[in-house]
Amino acid sequence: MIEKRNIWGKLLFAEVFAIVFIVGFFPLSWHAITYSMLFTLLYITCVLNLERHRKVMLWLASSVLIVEWIATALSLPIITATSRGLNFVFFATIVFFLIKQIAEAKVVNSRVIFEAINSYLLLGILYAATLALTSQVDPGAFTFGGAAGTGDIDFIYYGFVTLTTLGYGDLLPLKPYSKSLSILISVSGQLYLAVILALLVSKYSNELRNGADKQRTE
Repeated sequence: MIEKRNIWGKLLFAEVFAIVFIVGFFPLSWHAITYSMLFTLLYITCVLNLERHRKVMLWLASSVLIVEWIATALSLPIITATSRGLNFVFFATIVFFLIKQIAEAKVVNSRVIFEAINSYLLLGILYAATLALTSQVDPGAFTFGGAAGTGDIDFIYYGFVTLTTLGYGDLLPLKPYSKSLSILISVSGQLYLAVILALLVSKYSNELRNGADKQRTE
């Protein structure tokens, strides 16, 4: 079972890596279908990375998947907004469960390391979905280089540069609530790194201490 979760963790990392770092090199006309295909795989792989609550999350993933493809096919604003809202709920739940698995892990192995990395990357995807929904509901919430940012790559870009507190300044929040959202993204990104890193170091230190105690008793 652990070996299988290792495989799903690596596959999840590969999918998020492709979404964040690879698709941007494709022609813009390919983005919609490429993102839809990758996110289809991502929903399924996210569920397979969970130790518990798989059935409930599979139902949610199925709902997200159906609405996602309908939104891609019809391009209706209300369906697109619904899709982005479901994406937010799905990824928020997945990130919560993955962090919980990290906290409950007894040893720090490759599976836990991949869960920590994947949780951070999925946090960026979660915020990208949040920004996309916010921008659709209120097009004046953000400025995307002086133009309306409607592409997925714009929201993924802004989500990650804010999460990492990089912030080039080419995409800016204009409304008070969108500024607060940007602050939340940047602070949560730093808190995640601090808390998860401290958690992993603590678990690893306990492993070393327990191993040393066991050797002394022998």
